Amino acid sequence: MSFSASYLPRVWLGSQVSAKFFPSTIRPLAAHVKLTENCQARCISCDYWKSRWDEGIDTSRAVDLVNQIADLGIGSLRFTGGEPLLRRDFFHVLRQSKSSSFKRIILQTNGLLLRKLHKEINTSPISNISVSIDGLRDSNDRIRGIRGYFDLAMDGIKLMKDKQVSIARWTT
Repeated sequence: MSFSASYLPRVWLGSQVSAKFFPSTIRPLAAHVKLTENCQARCISCDYWKSRWDEGIDTSRAVDLVNQIADLGIGSLRFTGGEPLLRRDFFHVLRQSKSSSFKRIILQTNGLLLRKLHKEINTSPISNISVSIDGLRDSNDRIRGIRGYFDLAMDGIKLMKDKQVSIARWTT
């Protein structure tokens, strides 16, 4: 299932000019999947780190979920958390699912495991990496609650190959 070239212009026309221009079927363009709520950062803006969370879905259900999203023709899949890279089966889920059907697979990460897992990330179908950084070294480490966080994230970013990397900062 794919979108015609007129789909987005028709959505825009329908929302800005007249509802009669809306496509007959409205479809989502992107999906966000949270495979875990666990996180090793100790951010002042979040309290996920205060608990050890049981994973809400097992590996086979995670693969099935990604496949169902792929079957809808959604072009962009974003993995969020917690920290998605803490999920031990994360790369297995990517390998076993229809991940190649997405135009973009985005990893929203705190960046603390990029260096450790750079080989797996670089050979995965992940196309975009959004790293949570909230300032320069000292202020970021204070906000994120881990001394050395900034340097770990930056070292990991440098190891990314053929990935579009962006910085996402928390705002109020």
